[in-house]
Amino acid sequence: MATNQDANQLTQLILGFIRDEEKVATEAEIDMYVEDFSSFPHLAKKDFSPEDKERIALRIKRAEGVRMQIGSLIEDRTSSFKEWLPQLKNEKQLNYWNDYRHYLAQKDGFSSLVLFTIDQQTDQILSKCADPNSSENSSRKGMVVGSVQSGKTSNYIGVLTKAADYGYKVIIVIAGIQEDLRSQTQKRINEGFIGQDTSSLTTDGIVITGVGETRGSEITTPYSFTQEKFDFSAASANRSAIVLSSTLDRPVVFVVKKNDRILGNLLQWLSSSSCLDMSSKIDLPLLMIDDEADNASVNTKYSKDDVSKINEKIRLILDCFTSSTYIGYTATPFANIFIDPDSKDQMDRQDLFPRHFLVGLEPPSSYIGAQSIFLGESDSCRQILVEVSDYHDCIPLKHKKDLDPVLPPSLIDAIYCFFISDAIKEQRGILAAHNSSMLINVSHLRDIHSKLKFLVSEVVEDIKTGIRTFGPLDHTSRSNPVIRRLEDCYYNYFPDIEYSFSAILNSLVESYKRVNVIIVNSSKTSIDSLNYEERTKRSLIVIGGFSLSRGLTLEGLTITYFLRSTAMYDTLLQMGRWFGYRPRYEDICRIWMTREAMEWYSHITLADTELRNDLASLQRSRLSPLDFGLRVRSHPDTLLVTAKNKMGSSQEIKAEILLADRFVETIDIEADNSVIASNQNSAELLINYCLTINGTKSCSASSHHGIYGYLFENIPASHVISFIGSFNSLSLLTRDPRPLVKHIHNRQDNELRYWDIFVPSPMANKSSKTIGEGLLVNLQRRTATFKQYKEDKSGSYLSLSSRGKVAGRGVERIGLSEDTVRNIESQWLNENPSKTIKNIPDSVFRIQSRKPLLLVHFLDISDTDNLGGEAPSVESLITAWSISFPPTQTPQSAVEYRVNSSWIRMLDLSSELDEADGELDL
Repeated sequence: MATNQDANQLTQLILGFIRDEEKVATEAEIDMYVEDFSSFPHLAKKDFSPEDKERIALRIKRAEGVRMQIGSLIEDRTSSFKEWLPQLKNEKQLNYWNDYRHYLAQKDGFSSLVLFTIDQQTDQILSKCADPNSSENSSRKGMVVGSVQSGKTSNYIGVLTKAADYGYKVIIVIAGIQEDLRSQTQKRINEGFIGQDTSSLTTDGIVITGVGETRGSEITTPYSFTQEKFDFSAASANRSAIVLSSTLDRPVVFVVKKNDRILGNLLQWLSSSSCLDMSSKIDLPLLMIDDEADNASVNTKYSKDDVSKINEKIRLILDCFTSSTYIGYTATPFANIFIDPDSKDQMDRQDLFPRHFLVGLEPPSSYIGAQSIFLGESDSCRQILVEVSDYHDCIPLKHKKDLDPVLPPSLIDAIYCFFISDAIKEQRGILAAHNSSMLINVSHLRDIHSKLKFLVSEVVEDIKTGIRTFGPLDHTSRSNPVIRRLEDCYYNYFPDIEYSFSAILNSLVESYKRVNVIIVNSSKTSIDSLNYEERTKRSLIVIGGFSLSRGLTLEGLTITYFLRSTAMYDTLLQMGRWFGYRPRYEDICRIWMTREAMEWYSHITLADTELRNDLASLQRSRLSPLDFGLRVRSHPDTLLVTAKNKMGSSQEIKAEILLADRFVETIDIEADNSVIASNQNSAELLINYCLTINGTKSCSASSHHGIYGYLFENIPASHVISFIGSFNSLSLLTRDPRPLVKHIHNRQDNELRYWDIFVPSPMANKSSKTIGEGLLVNLQRRTATFKQYKEDKSGSYLSLSSRGKVAGRGVERIGLSEDTVRNIESQWLNENPSKTIKNIPDSVFRIQSRKPLLLVHFLDISDTDNLGGEAPSVESLITAWSISFPPTQTPQSAVEYRVNSSWIRMLDLSSELDEADGELDL
């Protein structure tokens, strides 16, 4: 039988052949390729069995079956911009792009379907950029919204390779605020575009890398004014033989930090160029890529057009050229460029606002993102997350630099699991050729990072000693504490893995040697620590803070231990280094985090997904980036982001929120029996009215699109208003019911006049209660969380959801006919061919002309956890509600929400930085 290495060799050989053919292979063709290639003389002696061939064919089919959608595009259709790309597409030889495409296929293993989509995506983006061959002065600004660790860098390298093919001469990539990220980006661009690394000289000269290894001599090598080890320097640039002029024979590249001094140096050098035309501009087309555009690029000073230094430098660099295109890349729709300005007019006037085009990228089907981890309902999704509850006395979420941390038992387990995960990869034949990583992100202070490295290194050395001494022995070795703990962790955290522990132990005897502990933060001594360039592959336990939160890629990240206080959308999403691609080891990835962090991530993911769906909807309506910006600004969770961004000011925070086409819930409830009883009384008054219409005897629970409960139709809005107005909640949009009531009241004579009211009553739950005057309801079971007020710890409140929603999936189908639901599902699946019916978001069922839907929940929280000190004694029956507002058919005005500092502190939105007194990892 062939070995794992033999199987990997044959798999890669066939995949390379298929992708070089630039066509999608059928399953029958893949089977034929496996038979044919395994018969090659140098492979025939490997003795591939029928089972080997079947396994290899299945692996190739899975790899080639990875799909990717083209994504959404909205643009400003009022400008006089003329499409230029279609006319040139069949005339230009795309040498740089073809080199990069081949590199993605061979080095990164992209499937033919994914490569085809990237080709389309990059055409789509580039077609909206300024025409590089036009003699007219032009300036274009756009934005690309991707997902964390989903391939944004691959996308913009594809864009810049095509830009160079079509005639762009100057390419500037602004690559984050830290040098390690800039260096990593330079390396990626060297490999995918430039083809050489000028900072690594050998006796034979410049080191050829990436696309340069297969590039033909007839293709001109781009020139980079920056290197992997060196950012831009005017002195170095002046020594270069390459001059910016109309006779420039190759594209030139600058990969620079988002740093005021560096950008200032570049601006000064460009401004003093010898090739300025009569208008004091450089007559060459410029493409600027601003990676992580929502980080330090926006105008953060609003008084009298005073702009931030970095914003000003970017604007002035763009203005140095007669023709320029600026494209900002971001991982979240909640970008500061939409939210920070104080008004929608100020938002539109921003110099870097993407007024011309906005593209939403869809990740490939193999992407493991926030949706699959935090909103997934399968056992495999739930298995990824491991709850941490033993950290309080070891590493408090908020701490200072004089803390003497202790490793919680859960963190020690996670370290053991990292060793085990390497052994599983070794068994699968995927360890030797790849790096592997574990992330420990528990502090924002560099002093703590150093202390943790010492403690973690001690544990690592103990594990290595145990494996080295007792691993090669027979089963008697399991009396050793290290071997026993390895075995316990294997069966506790990886119960479904196909190998025996004896097989794992055999692999550990070799794989343990790769493991080392490093720190990656903003101190100068750590910049070169994350070095994956060594010939010998490494398994790194990486300890860090904010430096790991922006764009930095940890190769082969498998185990994550994450303890951070709430820092809200941008920071939390960017801290998600565990999002990405995990081929053949996605089932062994594990993330340790607190229950509260899981709740925040679930909440963020729901909001993020909703705005991405809005982007697709706006494309169908042919609306503009300004419309999307307004949609972001009016999203309910913008209030949270605004509050976080303006933390420290004494002002009352306010935001104008549009409630049409929104889903609103009561997630946080005061942990006070009088409040709980009052809410239940309000619900029973509403239910009693509903029963007077339907009659108690004729009312019975039934299935509504698979969800059991009671549906009351055509209930007048006045009764809903009374219910909402009397209900006590601490949630974002419901703690003050007046804006909600105002929104309903203003429409109660037309589109919100009559309501559907649904009371869920799940068949599976045995616990029931008679509500009001005779409605027998099976209670919904929920594991709620007691939380203390962050302000003074004077009381507690209940969080009723660990997944961001009280209501279950699919509830917004309720009230619609079977035919309507089928039509909506069919249309969505046609527009999203790579998705299944399980992926359909509830929001698509908020259609115009449907009635608003109110769900009244009766919850059994008897399994509630205590995560905030002593839990108060409260009733286990809790009432909550959810509302699905349909889109409005009439012009709507936003309702104003206001929050003060005490509410901000209650939700713990205050930044860790506000309390820091040590050396920050920034």
